[in-house]
Amino acid sequence: MNKPDPIMTGYNATNVVFTAEDEEMIQGIFRQEFGFDGFVMTYWNSYDTTDVVATVQAGNCWITPGSQDDTYVTPILEGQADGRMNRESLEKNIMYLVKVILKRVK
Repeated sequence: MNKPDPIMTGYNATNVVFTAEDEEMIQGIFRQEFGFDGFVMTYWNSYDTTDVVATVQAGNCWITPGSQDDTYVTPILEGQADGRMNRESLEKNIMYLVKVILKRVK
């Protein structure tokens, strides 16, 4: 059975939590219950209404569409420095992306 490589969080909120920031949904339901081992990306431009640090901490691996400056990098670095986000979460997110890329290169 083929499993998807990416899934995208919605723009909406569920139970007052934006889906991009919902660690219980991403880590609990997607990863633990469903066994999803691909990468999670945000809905296009959903970071306009969500906290970038909470989004990455929740398990989003790719913030779409991204930017060519430090608009989203700076909050992540600040989140690590002030303890709102741990490095391990960021590294796990990166590894999910790398794993999918390596699978496609074979």
